[in-house]
Amino acid sequence: MRQIQTNKGNGKRYRYSAYGIRIDSEIELSELQLTDDADVDIAVKYEDLSRFIPREPFTGAKYCCPEKNKFLFLVDKVAAFYVSGGDEILVHPYDKVDLAIIKLYLLGTSMGILLMQRGMAPLHGSTVVMNQRGVIFTGASGAGKSTIVAELRKRGFSMLSDDVSAIQRDDQGIYFVQPGYPQQKLWGSSAEMIGLDVSQFHQVLIDEDKYAVPVQEGFWELPAPVGRIYEIVIGPCERVVIEPLSGLEKARVIMENIYRVEVMASLGLQQSHFTQCVGMATQAEVFRLTRPENRISLEQQADLIISHCQNE
Repeated sequence: MRQIQTNKGNGKRYRYSAYGIRIDSEIELSELQLTDDADVDIAVKYEDLSRFIPREPFTGAKYCCPEKNKFLFLVDKVAAFYVSGGDEILVHPYDKVDLAIIKLYLLGTSMGILLMQRGMAPLHGSTVVMNQRGVIFTGASGAGKSTIVAELRKRGFSMLSDDVSAIQRDDQGIYFVQPGYPQQKLWGSSAEMIGLDVSQFHQVLIDEDKYAVPVQEGFWELPAPVGRIYEIVIGPCERVVIEPLSGLEKARVIMENIYRVEVMASLGLQQSHFTQCVGMATQAEVFRLTRPENRISLEQQADLIISHCQNE
């Protein structure tokens, strides 16, 4: 069993807000918004999880659900994460691991699972607010979700969430996107494409050309009803094309783009997942945006999206 570092906490606690959740954390998460709210929804803390660490070596990442509503996530050479009941994330780091790497998995997979446990649907997509409604851009990794949101921000539209959009149904049956946190992760080429100087930003990982870009202005801090969903795909076309989807195709796009959808069965959430996706498909307009594979079309995408939303 690899060496594990425990008792990393220094006794200090931090209060944050993200995805409509009030967080009490032993780990400093500078990406999130600080809050002085006395009420707390979830706790993030260091914990000795040695009992869950397998003695047999493994590489990469693995997960299991040791009990109902419990999720164990192991990342070799990084940490063990235990997500419990939608109200707690326990973190057990390996020795001498950079906190930045731990936070990637904490705010990524671990937070996504916690959102599921709390009854939310974490859609793998980035959201801006247009006409007072959430417009979500989803699609495979590398499709350009964060990049198009960065371009729309540049044009004056507010960002609601980057990479993961947490969808929650209210008492009236309306689906809302909860505000994430005021930061985007952009590849160096994408940042430069919209005129950002990457030298002023921190790299997400030291050996990766991806940067944490603070959204100091233009972050939408309130939930917004789900209005439109654009699935971005790359295809052999000469110009950007938007086509409407209907019926089962709308629900399929949403279901396939839920963040970490592969763990739904292990969590026993298949039925609620299906119900949420059908509900979102009923409320939202869903489109497929195909962009050319052989040229940069960011400005054309933004022009077409703005025109398309204005003519709704």
